Amino acid sequence: MKKYCTFFCSLLFLALLGLNVSCSREDSGDTPEPAPELTPEITIPTGEDQVPVITDAGGEVTLKFTSATNWTLTINAGWVKTQVSTGKGGDQIVMLTILPNETTDERQAIVTVQSGNVKRAITITQKQKDALTLTMREQEMDATGGSFSIEVKSNIEFEVRISDETWIHRIENRALDTHTLSFLVDINESMEERVGEIVISGNGLKETFTISQEGEVSDEPEEPVLDVSEKNFSLKAGGGLIAFDVESNLEYDIEVGDGWISQDAAKSTDKHLVFMVEENTSTEERATTIKLTGGEQTCTVNVKQEGRADEQPDDNPILNVSRTDFSVKSEGETISFSVESNVEYHVTVQDDWVKQITSKALSTDDLSFIVDANTSSEPRQTAVTISGGGLTRTVIITQKGKVEEEPDGPTTGGTEDFKEEQENW
Repeated sequence: MKKYCTFFCSLLFLALLGLNVSCSREDSGDTPEPAPELTPEITIPTGEDQVPVITDAGGEVTLKFTSATNWTLTINAGWVKTQVSTGKGGDQIVMLTILPNETTDERQAIVTVQSGNVKRAITITQKQKDALTLTMREQEMDATGGSFSIEVKSNIEFEVRISDETWIHRIENRALDTHTLSFLVDINESMEERVGEIVISGNGLKETFTISQEGEVSDEPEEPVLDVSEKNFSLKAGGGLIAFDVESNLEYDIEVGDGWISQDAAKSTDKHLVFMVEENTSTEERATTIKLTGGEQTCTVNVKQEGRADEQPDDNPILNVSRTDFSVKSEGETISFSVESNVEYHVTVQDDWVKQITSKALSTDDLSFIVDANTSSEPRQTAVTISGGGLTRTVIITQKGKVEEEPDGPTTGGTEDFKEEQENW
């Protein structure tokens, strides 16, 4: 019995000893240390522009930085755009897009990068759109002259240039705002109107201001003028139309000498008169006048008409024209002539600057043409051909070239005389 008790106590001792050794081994083992917590930090590389300046056209800004931890990016202006606003720690490159500045003011935006409680900011400045405008662009002055002012709206430096400083002068006045410009215009002692320009320019922009000044008004009355473009007409017995231009600064009356000529009121104006000449059934030549009277001025137009020729056999073709040449002003005009014929005939115009007028109101034997204005300084000539029954008649049209404009002056005479009437048909 004693033997069994000793054995049992030995086993209990060994079990307790093993448990103690096991616990000691567990206590002496290595325990892993926790990872250290990262400190927020944002670094912008040396040399990076932290206050970039952008033109009004806009563009891009590259933002480089290094963040130790997660970061966020904020922008306080809507004209700066980015597609990235958050990220994890590490080296970063963020593209910022700058929209065009359509305003006339410079503007700024602040871009902030934040990690924890650490912040870094860059300031973007964008230039304004250059502007140069005038509140008005022209000034009319009477002959006495005087002063006027121009208000300039601008955000740039500008310079002022006067086209003719002999009669337009800038007034320098320190009390005035730099954007209010004053000028003095001298008296215009000439009777001619004159025009000058003031040019304001800067940074590639330019505005032009125009000054118009009236000429001095003469106390002398205007010289009366009454004249016509053609003073002599010769027609065949068959009659027809005659027309001429009137140059006048007077009201005038028209007096026709005989009843076989009458004015065509529908085709006439104050500056262009048209008359109808009846057929002469007599074999005698006849003549009359058309007289224009205005004030003390008188202008006379002479009209002659051949008598009726002896009857000719029908198998003898007849084709005659009342005029064989015209001299036309460079401004163009309407010309007319009559055709005497017992055959069918055709009309051919050599050049397209002369056009035939076709109107039911006209007799088939009265032909009218419009001559276009001659814009060249060179005279020109063309022909109208009437042919039929084996006969051909040619009317030559000569037009003067355009005359260069000269200063207006008092009128001293009438228009040039035109060629005398044609005697042979």
